[in-house]
Amino acid sequence: MKKIAIPFFLLVTLLSAHAALAQEVAQVPAAVPWAWYVSRAAALLAFSLLYVSVFFGLAIRIPFLAKLVSQVNSLRLHRSIAVQALLLALIHGAALMGDKTINFTPTDVFVPFATSYETDLVALGIIAFYMMAVLIATSYGKKFLPQSFWRATHSLNIGLYVIAVTHALYLGTDLKIAWVHSIFIWANVALALLFAYNIFVRIILSIQQRRKRKEINKNLEIL
Repeated sequence: MKKIAIPFFLLVTLLSAHAALAQEVAQVPAAVPWAWYVSRAAALLAFSLLYVSVFFGLAIRIPFLAKLVSQVNSLRLHRSIAVQALLLALIHGAALMGDKTINFTPTDVFVPFATSYETDLVALGIIAFYMMAVLIATSYGKKFLPQSFWRATHSLNIGLYVIAVTHALYLGTDLKIAWVHSIFIWANVALALLFAYNIFVRIILSIQQRRKRKEINKNLEIL
């Protein structure tokens, strides 16, 4: 599964980056803004890996997907891919500091609402980065944390993903390319359906467990 999933998303990323370069390179009069292209490529790959990480996180909880992937391997992939996504997100932000068009400073890149350029949307990206770092840290440190704290922290994963999608959708340069935009939308619609299905399955299982407990209590009372 790992050997198939990661190259697929790498391919999508490389193709979209190539399409973006083909459309814009003719408009660059002198020096190519490599920092800008590195930032964009890192952002595309970071989001693709975040998508895969979220998918594997869901896969171990959804019955028909859990049959296709090992729970242990899926959890390991979920964690390792998330770390890679975080590092690429860091490269995405750091590369922006080398771009001479916007002139981001370290404060602009790492402090929410500090920049005057698309303040709210950039802030969403920074917040998503820090949320991802917290989720990864607590995921690896799960055995050292109270279960209630771990669950509360990881309930933020949906919020993280929504924030990342919003940041990418409204600020991502490559998403202005029609076919990249279409892939982005439909891929996230599919993931949203998996989220909804996961919640539905949890509700059903919770209802069934309550009924079983009631039946057990009734049988105990009769005895």
